[in-house]
Amino acid sequence: MSRLKISIATFALIFFGQSEAALFFSSSLTEIYSVAAENETRNAHPVHGVDQLSLAKLFASIRIESAAEDATIYLMSELNAERLADQVLLSLKRLRADQDMHLVIYRTVGGSISSKRYSTGIRVFVDASGLNLIFGQLDTFQDDFRGPDRKIAPAGSRNAIRLKGGSIISADWFRFKDGRTDWMIYPLPKQPKLRLRM
Repeated sequence: MSRLKISIATFALIFFGQSEAALFFSSSLTEIYSVAAENETRNAHPVHGVDQLSLAKLFASIRIESAAEDATIYLMSELNAERLADQVLLSLKRLRADQDMHLVIYRTVGGSISSKRYSTGIRVFVDASGLNLIFGQLDTFQDDFRGPDRKIAPAGSRNAIRLKGGSIISADWFRFKDGRTDWMIYPLPKQPKLRLRM
């Protein structure tokens, strides 16, 4: 992604409500931003002791009912899940306790000429319950030709359900936050103390 596109994406995120957004990573697969945690929440950041394979399995296993496809699909391929896990893991190590991650995932359909991109927006943070993913938008057509007017897929909120574009399929390897169908909680292994010697 060009510097101009990155600048436009960052501007759009700030303009549409994330006042302290900072871009951590950008590619054709994903954009990762740090944003201020809602409600002055204190998260368990930075995150250590989480392996890449656990995160890759998580992202590869998320299934959704996509309104765009009118079908049940996996959010991403296994290969893309591995690539995404690397960057999410690095970003979790950079986040402060007063920051959440705004994760945008892109899914491309079709050939090079007729291809379309669909975007998913997720608020990500870690607390005592585990890895939290709050979805704001699922698999929605991304209009990349609008330039500066291009909107970033919105993340979900702790305060209310804002999910658009489909629904998340429940599974036995995660749980939903009580009363929420947009908020996944994935248990993580206990984090080791920040020291080298046993």
